[in-house]
Amino acid sequence: MDLKQLFGDKYLVTLDESWEAETPQNRAEFQANDEEKFYYEIKGKCGTVYPYSKTQVAVVLLTRAAGRLVKLMGSELVLLQHADDAICYKADAKHAAAIVRFIRPKRLRQLTSEHKAALAARLARYRLTSPKPLQINTNQAPQLPGMVS
Repeated sequence: MDLKQLFGDKYLVTLDESWEAETPQNRAEFQANDEEKFYYEIKGKCGTVYPYSKTQVAVVLLTRAAGRLVKLMGSELVLLQHADDAICYKADAKHAAAIVRFIRPKRLRQLTSEHKAALAARLARYRLTSPKPLQINTNQAPQLPGMVS
């Protein structure tokens, strides 16, 4: 299950911080096997959603939020881990959209084409232009300031 492909245009989808701990060889292997998608996560105000397998998602919730999700989804959730401060469930991929909405993730800004054009026009005067190349005189030897040759 690829969270970036499913929700990347609507919500902020990030790489799990454990991706940084992988060696470059392992990263290359994961990318070659198209397994990098298992490191994507969506963080929300009351939990985090991860891909659990190709057909399931896992959600880690605070204990109070987990009780509300169980009331809403009931037997569709399978308990994976119960701790003092958080509970982890897995669910089928067909429930991924509802679970992602439940954790209230950070939404990406949705701009209309008119709004994008207005922003581009307003910011056009601040764009950097390419600097002129420096003129270097290669005929003379370099000299230190204050030295006469």
